[in-house]
Amino acid sequence: MPVCVYLVWSRSSTDETGYTPLANAIIAGTLETFRYLLDHGANSDKPDGKGSTPLHLAAAGGNCEIVKALLSEGANVDSLCDTGIPLHMAAFCKQVGAMKILLDHHADFGHLPIEIAAYNNRQKYVEILL
Repeated sequence: MPVCVYLVWSRSSTDETGYTPLANAIIAGTLETFRYLLDHGANSDKPDGKGSTPLHLAAAGGNCEIVKALLSEGANVDSLCDTGIPLHMAAFCKQVGAMKILLDHHADFGHLPIEIAAYNNRQKYVEILL
């Protein structure tokens, strides 16, 4: 419990890799810690140092309970980072259960490489793709 209290206190901070305590709980697959942090104000949409949101991480890890919990908290099903949207992460990591949940929540699977390049300010790649 002291660790959870500390994590709640520092919930908006990040570690040296750019992960928040919520992101670390998702990566570790610790549902109880994840739920505790979320219930105590952790931001369900805060991106890490690479732009991945908690939903990207949960989708990549295939943790369906965490994916459902994030979506019920209002996490953006189509949040975009340099690796795409959470649906792309689930598909790339072969997480069929997470893909189904994201699709049930109307994930938009139509992002094109040019959209991802433009979102990430990769002008050179946008020009190549045009």
